Amino acid sequence: MKRNLTFEDLENALMFISFDTVDEDGAVERETLAYSYADGKLKYYTLDADGIVFDATFDPADHEISKVTTYDYYPTDYDDATALVKDILRSEGKEIIKEATANEWEIVDNKVNIVVYNAERELVAEHSWKSRAKRKKVESEEPEMTEEEKKEKSKRWVENLIFVDEQNFKSDRRALFFHLFLMAVAGGLTAWLGYYLAWSNTKIWIFAVGVGAYFTQLWWCNAKRNPLGVVAILKRRRQYRPWINGGWIVATIVFLLLFVLMYRAGTLQENLGDIVTAWFVLIPAFTFAIWIIIGSTQPLGVKIARKWLPEYYKSIRKLERRDVREFWIKFFKRLVWLD
Repeated sequence: MKRNLTFEDLENALMFISFDTVDEDGAVERETLAYSYADGKLKYYTLDADGIVFDATFDPADHEISKVTTYDYYPTDYDDATALVKDILRSEGKEIIKEATANEWEIVDNKVNIVVYNAERELVAEHSWKSRAKRKKVESEEPEMTEEEKKEKSKRWVENLIFVDEQNFKSDRRALFFHLFLMAVAGGLTAWLGYYLAWSNTKIWIFAVGVGAYFTQLWWCNAKRNPLGVVAILKRRRQYRPWINGGWIVATIVFLLLFVLMYRAGTLQENLGDIVTAWFVLIPAFTFAIWIIIGSTQPLGVKIARKWLPEYYKSIRKLERRDVREFWIKFFKRLVWLD
């Protein structure tokens, strides 16, 4: 390790501040925080992962970072690089100890340590700092609330529930309008294609409505979402349902094969309308065939759970249907100004 630290050593340097914590049960854990320094800016990385190795090989770009906090530490404000590093350690150490006090756990001996690696990831500095601050005593019991405070708390709780319910409804309504827009666009493009291929008006209407509805449900099933009005963990409906995507994929492969064959035979122009028609017809045909032949691909554990706990899954389904029904009632009431 170098004895005389310079400001050049700190440019693009990597710093780790570490400390030992102890909880109410006496369990001691080692905590390490990661920083980088360049151009007078100290960056602190809040990482969304456990088990990270903090050493010279650490690279923030290799990890998922939830937040980056930047502080100013200009070299011109210090006599030497060591004074800058010690100021970083002292300032960050005070914040760490203050946060520990608020969270009701302690820093062992109120001591924090810092190690510094230069741009070549060589260890160039090590320092420790110990605070004289003592942990504040936390009152064991909160003062009992008055009747007025209890009423006010209940009122805020109800208002919060109403607000959350309204936000969920607005989010579902936006999703509904978005998918109606998708259906209109898909149907319109299909109608334009039918007009180009000189289909009859009846055929254009049938395929425009059918393709618009099919494309919309296909989009819905492949996106993470819940049924309208249901608040639960988001999931893709296509999961364990191979027929949802399998039908259009197989039909598209057949369409492309026919397209290539007709093109090579020189009869594509006169048969293009028939090929497109066959494509639209084969999509639901293959979808139905895959549903009948393959069916659900749920894991064995899920199938056993549904077989052993039918009432549980039936009750969940019943609650979801109730939520969906309430959404549609509320939606149509809003349309006719009944609320």
